[in-house]
Amino acid sequence: YSDERVKHNEIDISNALNTVNNLKPQFYIKTYDVKDSCGNEYSRNYNFTANDLSNGLPENTYYESGYIAQDISNIAELNHLVIGSEYDASGDPTALALNYTGIQPYLTKAIQELHQIVQTQETTISSLQTLISTLQTQNTALEARIAALEG
Repeated sequence: YSDERVKHNEIDISNALNTVNNLKPQFYIKTYDVKDSCGNEYSRNYNFTANDLSNGLPENTYYESGYIAQDISNIAELNHLVIGSEYDASGDPTALALNYTGIQPYLTKAIQELHQIVQTQETTISSLQTLISTLQTQNTALEARIAALEG
């Protein structure tokens, strides 16, 4: 639900641009399980070889883009979006989940922060353009006066 009656202790998100800059969007091959077909756990840094991919994607895999839950868990502002544990009570590997919808408010706030930066820069640029124009006019007038004095 998004009803304010079920939301409590609201705090505005701030410094979202830094949070978003810590995200590492990636394109990857995703497996349906944390174990291979022989029951061996995939390591965190496992990569399919060119031979594995020579006939297309291996069975039970697909291409996807997104984030890595372990990376998100290292971002203090977003670690609450990681769901689950890497291992169950028996020590068997389990896949972590990520609440992608929870990232969206940070993206919105980051866009708002960027918009504020752009507005400030537009004001600065406008002021500098006016100053340049004024200085060019003054310079032209001074050059004319110098030419008149030398002539």
